[in-house]
Amino acid sequence: MINELTKEQEAQIPVFLEKYTNLPTTPSDKDVANAAIDKLYERMGEGKPEKIWARSPREAQGKYKQYANTDKPSSNWYVSTWWISWLAMYRFGEYVGVKIDQERLSIFDDYLSNAQFIMPFGDVCFISENPIRVTYNNDNRLHNEDRAAIEFKDGWGTYALYGVRLQKDIFYKVIEKTITKNEVMGIENTEQRYAILRYNPSILLEDAELVDRKESIVSVPYIMRNNEKIVLSGKYSRHGDLIIVQKETPNWSNLEEKIQYDVRERVNELYKIDIGDGTKYFISKKCPSTDRVYYEWISTEIGEQMNADLAVAWQCGLTLEEYQNELQAET
Repeated sequence: MINELTKEQEAQIPVFLEKYTNLPTTPSDKDVANAAIDKLYERMGEGKPEKIWARSPREAQGKYKQYANTDKPSSNWYVSTWWISWLAMYRFGEYVGVKIDQERLSIFDDYLSNAQFIMPFGDVCFISENPIRVTYNNDNRLHNEDRAAIEFKDGWGTYALYGVRLQKDIFYKVIEKTITKNEVMGIENTEQRYAILRYNPSILLEDAELVDRKESIVSVPYIMRNNEKIVLSGKYSRHGDLIIVQKETPNWSNLEEKIQYDVRERVNELYKIDIGDGTKYFISKKCPSTDRVYYEWISTEIGEQMNADLAVAWQCGLTLEEYQNELQAET
């Protein structure tokens, strides 16, 4: 039984993550993929399916619709990225000496390395080849400011900024700086709004009036492990791009490393802006752990009280007193 990792083994974790969690762009070996898919079906008690290959997931959907004589795309599809992190875990386990069924692992690896997308349909399955190009930023997040971050042979792709996926039409509006503030703040996904405003924060700020600013100093705990800073928080730990969520506030007292503290600034700003149908209020809040700046609309009633901390508390579902108590706990 393996109870703990050596320092050398821990140092290999980022290596395995980089090797096995990035999307493969090598040409798909269809023979290897077909054999792996046959074995997967066999393990499920099914016969070998007919395989119809496509250059991209979009083309695979088109072939499915033609085959099934339908105008509706199938919702029964799977992408390799859902499981590729598991491959990293299994390969790392193999590296440190965990006993793993080699036949199963080989099937899993052969499938994930050569089939980006699969869509089963009765005794047929539609499969997409690997992408031809994938681009990341310095944080190893999907990112391309000119074209799709993931590109396939037929020209179809996935668009992303800072690891956040965007629809193609929205992406080009952002890049060409033609997207309006109403469109941005109308997007429900917070991470998408964050990515867009990170790329071009002037969308909102150029016409907005700052009405209140609150600054506070907080202590952000961290440890040094293998020459890497790991930020600790009450609800999660951050290891590079890997975030480990905790159900309970963890007990950091059993760590071998000494807990150190960074003094960080938390900044909340309240703005008002006229967007044509009346005055609206929004907040800009800087996270002290990540230095990310988020933008959120708030209610007019709260905004009119001209208190940035109150606005952030309201947006978090807290009273001002509850929010201030949290600030004191972090100081």
